[in-house]
Amino acid sequence: MEVEAVATVAPGTYAPTMTKSGMEIWEAFVGNLSFDCIEDSLWTLFTPCGDLNHVKMLRGKAFVKFNTEAGLVKCLALNGTEVDGRRLRIEHAAKLSEPKPMSERDPESTTIFVGGISYYTNEESLGTVFADCGPIKDIRMPLNED
Repeated sequence: MEVEAVATVAPGTYAPTMTKSGMEIWEAFVGNLSFDCIEDSLWTLFTPCGDLNHVKMLRGKAFVKFNTEAGLVKCLALNGTEVDGRRLRIEHAAKLSEPKPMSERDPESTTIFVGGISYYTNEESLGTVFADCGPIKDIRMPLNED
């Protein structure tokens, strides 16, 4: 499968990430994967982009790493490609910015983020855990169902 970039992108558009060994890599986030998708399918899809370095599968998403920016650009051109009956969402995996220091956060905020919870956690069980903290105004949980 030949992969051509849809748009011309100036070199240096996407910032690389440095690995622990000092090597530059360019990383893409791949979302909306079927839970049945296997790593080999992604290697097959993205290898023609060139210089594919690594694929890390997570439930319903993946991160793919390239040795060159050109490989990343060709990967990004595959945004919307259908795999296992689902249209992939592919975007540059930019590093998250540093969290704000405590002195810059809103002292009136009562919102918390809870991460690393089981896929089987529901709003009721989460509410039970925090019930002793006071009235709960709202619980928002992202859903990613097949």
